[in-house]
Amino acid sequence: MIKVLPIITIFALFISSDAYACKKAGNRPHVTAMDEGIFYAKSIPLSREGSKGITNIYLATAEEDEIVDSYNWYDQHTIVLAWSPIMGKVSVLKYSPEDEKSTISFYIGGQHLKSYSYDDLKSIDVTISKRKFCGVHLNLKIEGQEQISGTNEYVYKINFPTSGVKYFNITTGLQINEK
Repeated sequence: MIKVLPIITIFALFISSDAYACKKAGNRPHVTAMDEGIFYAKSIPLSREGSKGITNIYLATAEEDEIVDSYNWYDQHTIVLAWSPIMGKVSVLKYSPEDEKSTISFYIGGQHLKSYSYDDLKSIDVTISKRKFCGVHLNLKIEGQEQISGTNEYVYKINFPTSGVKYFNITTGLQINEK
């Protein structure tokens, strides 16, 4: 009996691992720091599910951190920050894979710039699949922001394995052909 118990335990873990891997967590506050920068985003939900909430962008200081921008949304997925020296403002990329109309959205200085829907992303060959337990899965990898060589301009770099790397201007949210 003692030898059978470890085998049953291991078998139970394999059966239940898919369910736990896909279990959706409820909304909770989170903080995202800007790579190589002094800004961070604090996103606070107003409900257990959905996108109602507030996201503030802060400048970290030695004393009290300063709010530089505020948005009337919450996102539990991915927020990427970039500094625009041209505009002197913080740019925000918000990735919400379950939002069909605003899957990838761009903001700067507290203002919405542009959003890309499922249909917009499909037009650039992004694979979108829905899983029975896990919700929506997009085949992409947000690789952060990069400076355009020889300029003060920056882009967000997103790798779409089916169609390659795409660049999006941080001050407009528009896709650009080449970096």
